[in-house]
Amino acid sequence: DIPEEMSQITPEDTIYLAEYLNSFEDSVVENEDGTVTKRKFNLEKVGQYLENRNLQQIVKSDPHHLWHRLLDENECLRNCSLLFPHQKETSLIQERDKLMSAVDTVFKRPNESISGSFMLNASIICATLPASSDDADQALVHSSFFVNEEANTDLLVTTINSHETLLLEFNKQFTLLRCVRLNLQPGPFTSEALREDVFSTLRFVDLDFYNESILSILLHSSAQNVDKQSFFLQLTLDATKGKQSQHLMPNNINLLDVAVACHVPDLLEGNSLKPLEGVCTHLAVSGSRKVVTVLSDQCRKMTIFEMEIEDDEDDTEMSQNSLLEISKESATSSNE
Repeated sequence: DIPEEMSQITPEDTIYLAEYLNSFEDSVVENEDGTVTKRKFNLEKVGQYLENRNLQQIVKSDPHHLWHRLLDENECLRNCSLLFPHQKETSLIQERDKLMSAVDTVFKRPNESISGSFMLNASIICATLPASSDDADQALVHSSFFVNEEANTDLLVTTINSHETLLLEFNKQFTLLRCVRLNLQPGPFTSEALREDVFSTLRFVDLDFYNESILSILLHSSAQNVDKQSFFLQLTLDATKGKQSQHLMPNNINLLDVAVACHVPDLLEGNSLKPLEGVCTHLAVSGSRKVVTVLSDQCRKMTIFEMEIEDDEDDTEMSQNSLLEISKESATSSNE
């Protein structure tokens, strides 16, 4: 059948196309009797490579091809498992399927061998997520992990709802667990200044370990009839040591039942909570570089804070209150 578009092709285009196909893959083949045959392009021969079946017209090997000569003269190279074999009777579609299957096989075996080397020693229940996704704040989980080389322990923090998070500390042998339940709600020992503050309306947005002794927390106020506001908090982990409960591992534990509640406002001073501009959504910290980065304005604005400012005239170490003072270093924003 002649396509309708063929009637729109000019004679010049037809001649050009014919000459192109005529010269495509043009080569001279020397026959066994010494005669020379000029091989022309065969559209049907090319089309068979795009079908999911064996080739009907198999191309003869060129004895003058250098690669073919290397394979014929070197058995070790011909049988090398590192070289993908050339199947002369299969089409490109079949070769593509074989390649995809080989790639799947490569990754399947390590997956089985690696998983087989792990054994479940204990089950630790941190929280029970809601069955429905109606409350997005309840279902959203944020976590952070830190390796404390000095204490030879591993730290893990994970949110269990919008205003509570679990702080876990494991020893390297995974035989001992210390945990505490951090709650943003004001407690019995919260100062009057903080009790009247926005702590009762705060919820977790993001968190990360600044270093082995400080947890950086990004908070958001959900108070009604008030402009949306984000806050930044540096929580000293040493203040939570007295509230931690200790458990032997391995053991199946439900931390919601055994973790002691610790109210975050009870551990803070009046100026610990730092307001931020706009509604911030993501947090990234680096204790070694002494910087904190927050994303706001629907991830279009990045603000970088320098956490510790060293005084050249005074070599004394900064106090904890100075550490909590945030100085704005730079802010960059990108236009839509």
